[in-house]
Amino acid sequence: MRRRGVIAAVALVGVVVLGLGAALLALRHRRVATVRGSTTVEYVPSAAPPAPARSRTPSASGLAWPTYGYDAERVRFDPAVHLRPPFRRVWTFHGRALLEFPPVVAYGRVYLANVDGVMFGLDARTGRVEWRYRSGMCGWASPAVADHLVFVTFIGSAECGSHAAGGEVVAFDATTGRMRWRRRLGPTESSPLVARGLVLVGDWDGRVWALEARTVRVRWTSELAGAIKGSLATGGGRLYIGTYGGEVACLDARSGRTLWTSGGHGPSTPRPRSPTAASTSAR
Repeated sequence: MRRRGVIAAVALVGVVVLGLGAALLALRHRRVATVRGSTTVEYVPSAAPPAPARSRTPSASGLAWPTYGYDAERVRFDPAVHLRPPFRRVWTFHGRALLEFPPVVAYGRVYLANVDGVMFGLDARTGRVEWRYRSGMCGWASPAVADHLVFVTFIGSAECGSHAAGGEVVAFDATTGRMRWRRRLGPTESSPLVARGLVLVGDWDGRVWALEARTVRVRWTSELAGAIKGSLATGGGRLYIGTYGGEVACLDARSGRTLWTSGGHGPSTPRPRSPTAASTSAR
């Protein structure tokens, strides 16, 4: 009996050892590789995305990111930029309110609007404010730069203490900040798309506006089924946009005619918005 007990104990120890070995082997195979991409370690992708066309709005510093998502297709990638860590802080800008949307860069300047609807033109090298504009509305979008003009949308909302209603798109001189034109439209938080000499934005009334960039004349409008809270993208002579009604629409870029729609996708919006978002801003 004692011999059987010893054999059983030895067998049990063997099973435990084998189990531990298998577990360690499994953990070794499941070990995650070092994740690269930080302020100190470079991230090198296995395959580079196709290079989009170069921006036509270069800055004095050689860097240009003229619209939300980099270009009219919103690819979010500039193949000409070769930044490598380690990085160091050059300057800091305090917007005195929530800076919710990313800035754009062109002509040696950085352009951005804070949630309280104040538009800034900053020197890209120093961060110094060169000009500003107080809209009296809220700023919930990124600007766009083209042909030495800056285009930005504003929306009336109590979230930023605004008593205005509706929305507007405004064009500024990129150097001086002087207003060139302003167009009233429905409430809008759509980052402008500039293509073919047109400024294209959507509004909460479900309307897509095509405005001539130099004259603000309405070239065409197109009505879709659902509020538009995102930004248009373009490619191959067509425009693409999602609506808050769960619809994706494709429009002809020249006429605004709806070419096709696809429904049932759920609301398309740039981000969830809390009624207290403005209260989180740093004042």
